[in-house]
Amino acid sequence: AMVVGATGAIGSVCARLLVRAAEQVTLVSPETAKLLALQESILRETPDAKIVLCAKADTHVAEMDMIVTATSGAGKKVLD
Repeated sequence: AMVVGATGAIGSVCARLLVRAAEQVTLVSPETAKLLALQESILRETPDAKIVLCAKADTHVAEMDMIVTATSGAGKKVLD
């Protein structure tokens, strides 16, 4: 599973829920510091979570069985 916009309010909640259900979750955001903080927080709550961090959604999109888009980038292209 992938969460695009993972560091936002809605995206972070989606990420926290998905790590409990999916084998691995890829979190996507251009904000590296926020991604690292989110990963740390999730791992405190769910220590066995498998998390991959990415700055761009297209890096792993072909491997995903589910993609949650929680971004406020209205009018911007999310995937190439």
